[in-house]
Amino acid sequence: MLDTTIETVTEIEKQVPVAGEADVLVAGAGPAGMVAALAAARAGAGVCLLEGMFIDTTGDGDLAARAGCGYDLGKDESGACQPMTFMALVTAEDLNALGPHICFWDGGEPKKHKTVNYRAVESFYSEIRRAGIEPSYQQTKLFQIQGNLMSLMVNHEYGASAINAEDITRASVSGRAEIHRIVKGLKSLGGPWAGLQLVATCEQIGVREGRRIHGHYTVSAEDLAVGRQHEDAVCTVYFGVDIHSTDGKKSTSQDEAAHKATMRPYQIPMRALIAKDVDNLLLGGRCLSGDFIAHSSYRVTGTAAATGQASGIAAALAAQTHTAPASIEWPEIREQLQMLTQSE
Repeated sequence: MLDTTIETVTEIEKQVPVAGEADVLVAGAGPAGMVAALAAARAGAGVCLLEGMFIDTTGDGDLAARAGCGYDLGKDESGACQPMTFMALVTAEDLNALGPHICFWDGGEPKKHKTVNYRAVESFYSEIRRAGIEPSYQQTKLFQIQGNLMSLMVNHEYGASAINAEDITRASVSGRAEIHRIVKGLKSLGGPWAGLQLVATCEQIGVREGRRIHGHYTVSAEDLAVGRQHEDAVCTVYFGVDIHSTDGKKSTSQDEAAHKATMRPYQIPMRALIAKDVDNLLLGGRCLSGDFIAHSSYRVTGTAAATGQASGIAAALAAQTHTAPASIEWPEIREQLQMLTQSE
């Protein structure tokens, strides 16, 4: 018989699902899938049968690509992508002394700048160079998080593809090494830098760009330019066009593709979250359907959360009605989203 049990780990006020064990995993409950699962179970194997709706929130569109969906990657036919960034957390003893080098800093309180404080960026970059180090990213930044804890952004890894494991490994090793060099170099300057401590490096290198899966609608640079609105809008995006140069020789500037791009607040439609080539697949996060310029705006965390929420609602409705997500009427999805928002 099919094993449907899933263990849980109980924590305070919540239960966290843990994947159960199975000898055989069958994806798809069509005639072939059902027969395969039953045959394996009758032969004595523990079987897990996956059927219904799927949501690709891998960021890089891994699930959709393996399911056979069409996609675009990078700036043009060359596939050139924005650089990856290896982040870190640091602390210092006296943030007031380091204030001129910290973004969003205003006399001991985080300042809510609408744009980057470039005087602090240039000052911090000069300090790193004074330590005898030329960083891979020249718009180096320190962000205060809370108290004396700061986020350190000093790294760019060019020429690495999010869909190539060797590239990600190389970029991660290179990025981590640069973080250690810069922290050590700054500490050697003494003064307010003497107490600088590296608290943690990121578990996974930050990837700006992966596959953009083909959907029933493609968010475009034109949508951004006119601030396009949609009847089936799942969210409104306010983050601007932010294309880190794909050319490692131009780490101080935005990519040339961003120079003529304009942006007004625009909306992401539900159609951009529904895969064009696989009926029971939805998309959430930066792998949703869009072009290179639009992606540089909607790739951020806020949009990822909103699109993931909408895809989850659509997947549930499609599973309950045994129909494809593209066939679900938008008012049904909107109603569920509104109920969810009101209950939070």
